[in-house]
Amino acid sequence: MKSVRRQSSESELDDMEDPADEGDRRSSDDWASLTQILGLNSPAAANQPAYRADELARQLGTDPQTLHRYESLGLLRPVTGADEPLYSNADRTRMRIALLGELLGISSEDVLRLAEHYTARSA
Repeated sequence: MKSVRRQSSESELDDMEDPADEGDRRSSDDWASLTQILGLNSPAAANQPAYRADELARQLGTDPQTLHRYESLGLLRPVTGADEPLYSNADRTRMRIALLGELLGISSEDVLRLAEHYTARSA
């Protein structure tokens, strides 16, 4: 089946609301949508250690060295257990945001702020 993309007229584009006009006021629906897009878990289980570095890296499509780099920047806070550090769902969430930010060309500093802001809001 062939997909057909309709061109928007200039007047339709003028009628659309500019997201920048909203300023920093985001509704809970905006955050809920972000949660769905990123496939995040419930806040109740967010800080339970659950993933080894190799396991989390595999799930995120990256490597353990990338996790360790973000750990050194302070984004990830693994729980040190008897054998090896374990990462929580909150770490997984922050890492997903970081990887998305990298993909979009956002600086590491801004990625860190974005991830911390989101996880603080969802806690």
